[in-house]
Amino acid sequence: MTSTRTITAISAAALLALPSAALAHGKGKDDRPTTRPVAVSGAVTAVDAQAKTVQVAVHGRGHGARHAPRTITVSLGDAKLTVPDTDGDGTPNEIEDLRAGDRVVALGTLARTGDATTLTATALRSVTPKRATRTLTFQGSVSAVDASARTLTLTVARGNRAAKPFVRQSVAFTLADAKVKVADRDGDGTRNELEDLRAGDRALISVRIARDAEATQPFAARKVVVLGARKAHPPKRNGHGERHAKGQRR
Repeated sequence: MTSTRTITAISAAALLALPSAALAHGKGKDDRPTTRPVAVSGAVTAVDAQAKTVQVAVHGRGHGARHAPRTITVSLGDAKLTVPDTDGDGTPNEIEDLRAGDRVVALGTLARTGDATTLTATALRSVTPKRATRTLTFQGSVSAVDASARTLTLTVARGNRAAKPFVRQSVAFTLADAKVKVADRDGDGTRNELEDLRAGDRALISVRIARDAEATQPFAARKVVVLGARKAHPPKRNGHGERHAKGQRR
């Protein structure tokens, strides 16, 4: 479990990275919400993708937001999101990538309506620690690839612990944001393009998803590395200089 001290340090660093206007202290003794930008940090408690809002349990407040309640509604209608792709659709920075429990920092303006306080965000950044994600590594043979649709199917031969349930299965991947490492096969003079991938290639594919997310296909590939062909090992020589195939008796 992430310690309170670690979360506070992460939130503070993220707040410092936001524009200085967010932390500017207004004149006067009253620090109530104004139309000036303010910054808050905390943990997401609920997400409403349709309404484009999230509920945030506030842990840290910048100047101008010291009177913000412990829980606020953050409106993300026109906000710039900086959030990793956690739903596996290949597109980061979407409200659908936010999850309850995510640590976030939001910049915007506060407004009160009755007992409710809403922060209309101009920007929201996820500061969830990296260890809240997990990496799946697949190795196998490419059975199908569509460069125009940016998709690939891999027959998995082996994988790391998180990918073990998919061994000996055909697994689908999207390649929208994948980094590809492959030789120039189409003769255009440029390596590392989707058009250079071929069915039959031995490939290593890595995927990153949220630790608590279900591993569902298609996976959004982060990296695709085409491996070289397996080398044939020559038969070993015996003490008399004669060659013997592996397993053959003398």
